[in-house]
Amino acid sequence: MEHHWFIAFWHLGMFLVLAAQWIGFLGLAKTGKNQEWWCMAAGTCLATIGRLSGSIFYVFTISDPYLGAIIGGLSFLGMILFAVGFAIHGNRTSRIRGHIIDLELMNLAQARELERLRNS
Repeated sequence: MEHHWFIAFWHLGMFLVLAAQWIGFLGLAKTGKNQEWWCMAAGTCLATIGRLSGSIFYVFTISDPYLGAIIGGLSFLGMILFAVGFAIHGNRTSRIRGHIIDLELMNLAQARELERLRNS
């Protein structure tokens, strides 16, 4: 009986992870749908299909080992795709932040040079 509680909490935890993925990639849709967004979208959809079908098969006690492997593979592939998209997004955001800092420093240097030219 305790085994069923563990599996129920496992499914609940996985659905919480999926909810976070859905919130994350839908939030990124507001900034534009680029490569990492599509990667995260595909991963979230695959993970959702895998997790929902796994939960449905568990509820109806369908225990086919090959089907379980396919469903687990879908969910795992979805999580990997989401992680790859997230990593690409983080890398791109870091590069953009670096460019913004460089531009701000150049703007500050130009303002100082203009001030020096006015005072001389």
